[in-house]
Amino acid sequence: MGPAMYAMDLAAWRAAVDCDWRVLDVAPKELCAEYEVMLSAVLQSGQALSHASEELRGARAVALAAIRGDAGALEFVSPQLALDSTFILEAAAQNLRVLEVCDAEHREDRELIRAAIKQNWNALRYAAPFLRRDPGVCLEAVQQHWRALLHCDEEMWSDRDFMHQAIRCRWQSFQFLGPDLREDHELVLEAVSQDAAALDFVGEKLRGDAAFMLAATKYHHMALTKVSPELQEDPAFWKSVVQEIDDGWRLAYVDYGPSSLCDNPEVMLAAVKQNVEVLSYGTKKVRSEPEIVEEAVRRSWKAVEYAANVNAASIVEAVKQDWRAISLYMDHFYQGPTDDLPGSHSLGIPPHWAVMNPDLRGLTGTMADVGGHYGGW
Repeated sequence: MGPAMYAMDLAAWRAAVDCDWRVLDVAPKELCAEYEVMLSAVLQSGQALSHASEELRGARAVALAAIRGDAGALEFVSPQLALDSTFILEAAAQNLRVLEVCDAEHREDRELIRAAIKQNWNALRYAAPFLRRDPGVCLEAVQQHWRALLHCDEEMWSDRDFMHQAIRCRWQSFQFLGPDLREDHELVLEAVSQDAAALDFVGEKLRGDAAFMLAATKYHHMALTKVSPELQEDPAFWKSVVQEIDDGWRLAYVDYGPSSLCDNPEVMLAAVKQNVEVLSYGTKKVRSEPEIVEEAVRRSWKAVEYAANVNAASIVEAVKQDWRAISLYMDHFYQGPTDDLPGSHSLGIPPHWAVMNPDLRGLTGTMADVGGHYGGW
């Protein structure tokens, strides 16, 4: 220490400490017992607490100020404070790493750790091993952030009940499912039900599982973009989509289904039962299938417009529903002359009907029934 330093009064020493806490190495000891001096010093560096008097090492405000910048300053606080769980909790709120350097009994204190987790879910990281296997403690952390599962013991990832609750709290939790739970439909669907983004993390096996993907689609239609290539080409899967999901025909034929569905009679038959407009997406072969056309016409006379071939029974059914069906039929199927044909008037039906379809010629009784349906021609 130079002559000038010896000549400094306490006020000068205080000013020097305000500039650099390391001056305490050579400062008069009485300064280390001054509250304001030590508070200024520990705010610069927590290590300055090592110079504090015993009394100030036990001063809560000074100790907390030191720990805020350096968890290692806990080494210098008074034994009474270091063993005080309330103080440790306050300190952890200032600097979470206090839980890493504090006495082991604090890390084993369930209530202390729970309280710390409420302040910061990362507190679970410093908990005693047995607490990182405690479902209640772990779940409290997960409720704040799903990444808290990183701090849980890995055996918790295979605890079905715990993971189910974790996923309910945060769907992202399902990314941590243990190997034996990754294909558990209920657990993965719990995540999918919350957010379609969960489908990005679903494994290939589940993407190829018809029952799972159908259930996922009921939550989010875009799930159909995630099906496996094999399931994408499976007619039975698409038939289920059509039958079990509202507007399923549109999902299959307009939005997500493969083009091969347009030539599949079985799926088309299921689809026309939902909406006859789907018939317009079928190939000519499918639109000519009598069973499909009859089913479509039975549900709506407008199906005549989409059919590639309409038999006599179907056109009669359509006309019974609405006389305009005959106009649709004529516009769609018949391009020839509409002159009267011999004998047409004797049937009691409009002359041009006789030229619409060879099958209609001779259906005198049936067509007469249609005429009667409308009170005569």
